[in-house]
Amino acid sequence: MSDTKRHDRYAAYIAKMRPVFKERAVHSDETEYYRTPFEPKSGDTVTVRIRTAANNVDAVWFISGAIRERMTLDKTRDGFDYYSYSFTMGKELFFYYFELNVGPLVLYYNKFGITRDLADRNAFRIMPGFSTPAWARGAVMYQIFPDRFNNGGKTNDVRTDEYAYIDGHTVHVDDWYKTPENMDVRNFYGGDLKGIEQKLDYLKSLGVEVLYLNPIFVSPSNHKYDIQDYDHIDPHLAVIVNDGGLLLEEGDMNNRHAECYIRRVTDPENLKASDAYFAHLTEEIHKRGMRIILDGVFNHCGSFNKWLDRERIYEGSSVYEKGAFVDAESPYRSFFKFNNEHAWPYNEFYDGWWGHNTLPKLNYEESSKLVEYILAIGKKWVSPPYNADGWRLDVAADIGHTSDYNHTFWKMFRDAVKEANPDALILAEHYGEDTAKALLTYRPARRGMVLRPNMTRYTDEQFRQLLEKKVWEVTPGRVPHAWYAEGVMQLSRDRDYQSGAFSVQGEASMVCAALTGVRSGMQVLDCCAAPGGKTAYMAEMMQGTGRVYALDVHPHRVALLEAAVRR
Repeated sequence: MSDTKRHDRYAAYIAKMRPVFKERAVHSDETEYYRTPFEPKSGDTVTVRIRTAANNVDAVWFISGAIRERMTLDKTRDGFDYYSYSFTMGKELFFYYFELNVGPLVLYYNKFGITRDLADRNAFRIMPGFSTPAWARGAVMYQIFPDRFNNGGKTNDVRTDEYAYIDGHTVHVDDWYKTPENMDVRNFYGGDLKGIEQKLDYLKSLGVEVLYLNPIFVSPSNHKYDIQDYDHIDPHLAVIVNDGGLLLEEGDMNNRHAECYIRRVTDPENLKASDAYFAHLTEEIHKRGMRIILDGVFNHCGSFNKWLDRERIYEGSSVYEKGAFVDAESPYRSFFKFNNEHAWPYNEFYDGWWGHNTLPKLNYEESSKLVEYILAIGKKWVSPPYNADGWRLDVAADIGHTSDYNHTFWKMFRDAVKEANPDALILAEHYGEDTAKALLTYRPARRGMVLRPNMTRYTDEQFRQLLEKKVWEVTPGRVPHAWYAEGVMQLSRDRDYQSGAFSVQGEASMVCAALTGVRSGMQVLDCCAAPGGKTAYMAEMMQGTGRVYALDVHPHRVALLEAAVRR
């Protein structure tokens, strides 16, 4: 073979060669950069794109069900190739993913990246006609738990012994920095809407664009996920015009005697004034160019709810209808599922969410009146004069008894809210039934401490050898560097612990530290640092080459942090 022919063959071979496949260069997503229009309507021409390393694949295919079309190489820029495919948007939810041909390899790409799990749940998707309000895209949101945020005035604070809730009386907490108790649900610190208003300029200065408030409707708990009255803002968070009445005597758990509470949360003037104050608050928020979304707890209500009235605080009122717990003829009887049709008056056999009788499950499938009522609530609070900017929906996947009904209801809810306020945002909490069951039935399999070595002094193997010398029962944890230790007694006297050879740190905290991706020489700001395990872990990962600035707002927790650092 002549040198010329040999050269030509080499040249042709080299021209066909591709570099090693660069998986990390492949990218597509559901943003406007890789799909236009970003939120298409039915009938629109949609173009989707995917990026690869330049000259790194032989072909790229667009796949959606039975559709498999070769994509066009649009451009090459900055070391990347960009492929595109266009189609006409239909009316139904649309799923798609990509196929990449690299020599003999056939690879697939969806939301999981390069994968062989091609289930629809992992595919890119388009919901024709769905749109996110422009103000919400990329907005900085700030969540507020009202009772713990800021106390704007004492006159509306929940009082000690004002009423009974879950086996005890309410307590007004005087020490704002008091550590919460295990059963803290009936302890009130006094945060309110006035306190939020006082901090609006501060929040604006932080760059906050949207406030998300945990529930603020009339409710007996401090978290307020057990709504008592969806129609009104809780006067304890807003305005109490008419006050007074008896508190509960020691040992008295009968809320019919809670005159002060009943007056505060059922008096029409208190409710009207509180609603008006919320309208004022939203106006002040909007003046500053900010938005507000509310927490909608529509899967269940609370046993105090006026529709049920298990506490019988509405029973003697001439203003309110009888609750379904009290009377079989209640107009709200269909709102709940009763499992004993022969137990009235005071029928305690109603469905509770996951069995909790303080959280009665709402019975949408069997009550068109309930559906209409909640849809009206959804519209009311995003309409004048209240003008909230949207809803966050609690446990949205549990609203009905079937997934099909869940979708039906939330479509109706969305239509109702969007009719009242087309620019409203609707967010939903959705973790799936299996996950919910796992969370609610979870019991830790291990009861021992979780230990982590000081990574500046020990490798995992060296730490294992150290632990073998102890009398404890030790097994590897579920995350890197974690060890379970059972039978530990008087840890504070252990010399290795005293010398800083290891720390006690929960695995969740270890995962948080690892996910920061700290590297040598970095500077890290840890704004919620106490008791110090996470801070120390990040410092150890940097092997003394960087710096961690550790902060905490509570003095007693700062002391814990300092002790951990010293040790």
